[in-house]
Amino acid sequence: MNQQAHAKTVKSHFEYTYQDYNRLIPKLVPGYFELKKSILESIKKLELERANILDLGCGTAILGEEILTFSQNYVYYGIDISEHMVKEARVRLSEFDERTTIFQEDFFNLHKLDLPKIDVVVSMLAIHHFKDKVPLYQAIQKIVSASEGVFILSDLVVDPRKNQEVCQFRKNHMRSEGMSGKEIDEWFQIFNDEDRPSTVQENLEYLTKVGFQPKVVWQNQSYATFVCKPKPN
Repeated sequence: MNQQAHAKTVKSHFEYTYQDYNRLIPKLVPGYFELKKSILESIKKLELERANILDLGCGTAILGEEILTFSQNYVYYGIDISEHMVKEARVRLSEFDERTTIFQEDFFNLHKLDLPKIDVVVSMLAIHHFKDKVPLYQAIQKIVSASEGVFILSDLVVDPRKNQEVCQFRKNHMRSEGMSGKEIDEWFQIFNDEDRPSTVQENLEYLTKVGFQPKVVWQNQSYATFVCKPKPN
């Protein structure tokens, strides 16, 4: 299955399976709140007085709301492939309307978006859906290097199908959140259809290859956050 066909599968799942995404995601992702905090802390450490921030795979804009709350001088641009997610994101961010633009679009069409210079690109739990991440990392590097910006990536970095210990780690978390064995098995089938994670080392290699200087700033057994600055010219 090619990238665009796989993207349609992911879109279908997000339209019809993740109807209660805000409630579900902490149940499905062990360390979700720590992961999200690692992104916010990484943005804060940049000490930007003003910033245009692009969120790739913004979902229902849970992260976006916290970004906009942190500073009234941040302008937020979100992109998501799911119509359902985009509608929820726009409602969630309605009080920040003048500082918010949400696009329904896929990542293959970043070049079509009417964007200003972007200071920070963030992506949380989205890029692991793509097997070939290099073209997307190249596009992101081009965006942030134009403004000497930063890319902050938080994502799945271990495929539980290939690591029994991590598989059990995730299942134990889901069980502790009240999910039945049947529900867990059903979700793992969805993960099998959707997820194409790259390891920490693979991501470091891909990011370096396209011109970033990536650094891991947070990690647990399944997920990691990278802060990536363009290499000096």
